[in-house]
Amino acid sequence: MNCINNFRASVDEKIRSGDISDAYGEFVLPNRPSDREMRIYGLIGVPVFRRFITNTIGRLGGTANYYIGMPTTQNLQRFAVETVKNESAHTPHIYSTLVVSSALSLSGHPIFGAITLGLSALHGFPSMLQRYNRRKIIDFLERD
Repeated sequence: MNCINNFRASVDEKIRSGDISDAYGEFVLPNRPSDREMRIYGLIGVPVFRRFITNTIGRLGGTANYYIGMPTTQNLQRFAVETVKNESAHTPHIYSTLVVSSALSLSGHPIFGAITLGLSALHGFPSMLQRYNRRKIIDFLERD
């Protein structure tokens, strides 16, 4: 977990220093989702989840997690960098809840295992959403 905190701190430092294009090149472009990954996200409903988030939490505005602001290149790059940071927050929880779910199921507590497996899915969709948004932003920025 310390490694993840160090990564998030380095992303935050790049954002605070105002060096968004550097952070974009360092953290976003190497983590570009593939075309196949985007098709899978479409099939399992990530775009629907995106609309749900946009129309609920996203309406609150003002937070870097869900709010882009004016669609300038710098704001889009900042948002793309934030997607990497947010993905790093959700992904470890997917794996940790899968381990706990397996342990609970194997120890004779299948209901608690199923509940924990559901918690894993709750972290899975936001993680996939971050990757989905990042690809959309990269494609948009490369169009210009």
